[in-house]
Amino acid sequence: MSDKPTTAEEWERAGIREPFQSAEPSAPETEQPKTEDPRVNEYVCSCCERVIVTVDRDRGTTPFLMACKQFGGRCPGTTTSRFYKVDQDATRATWEWFKPKTSGERKKIGNDRALQEHVRLGGLLLRERL
Repeated sequence: MSDKPTTAEEWERAGIREPFQSAEPSAPETEQPKTEDPRVNEYVCSCCERVIVTVDRDRGTTPFLMACKQFGGRCPGTTTSRFYKVDQDATRATWEWFKPKTSGERKKIGNDRALQEHVRLGGLLLRERL
């Protein structure tokens, strides 16, 4: 008889955890991971107290603070993220976060070095949903 534990109970008693083995075979390294469902977030303005609803179309980083988009951007307030702890119904979103992929989308970054760095590090851009 082997001294090696063979059941989960014996492993637990011995203070050893079995190495995790996925029941599914691992994906080849060249295969891209499946994208998750779009994430919905809300931003609340400290000045006008209005809420904008956003959806993440791509994976990436979004800010937790940003200038208010209400009244055509004329509101002087700053909006604060609700950190995705909101209703996840994507049809509510009027704005979307996206990764600039086309040359036209990348042109919107312009010469803003902070925005260029944000995108270079995986940050997303915001646009109104059509």
